[in-house]
Amino acid sequence: MEWSRVFQFSMENALEMMLIFDIQGEILYANPAAENLLKYKNTVCGNQIIEVFPNLEEIKRWYQTEEETREIHSLMAYRGNRTCFPVKAKIIFCPWKYQERQVYLCVASDISAEN
Repeated sequence: MEWSRVFQFSMENALEMMLIFDIQGEILYANPAAENLLKYKNTVCGNQIIEVFPNLEEIKRWYQTEEETREIHSLMAYRGNRTCFPVKAKIIFCPWKYQERQVYLCVASDISAEN
């Protein structure tokens, strides 16, 4: 089985939000779970990761310096209508390129139901 197909299938069917963004913070890919939870008018792609996670500013240095981190962060995710919900998220530096760009993967779980 082709690994790229397995990867794509996994991303498309994951329950967690998965966002791929480049070193400038532009979101290049959002899986269906992310699109569904974030409810941007058309798509969240093309927006900046900081628009979804404004408090990511404090950890922005990781994806601007290509540092590796797998720490789990408590963040607030903002929908297209600017309402928000709490998430647990991690940002992972990807060793592969997406659309010819060095990218990061943000995996986030909505934890609003946990409270």
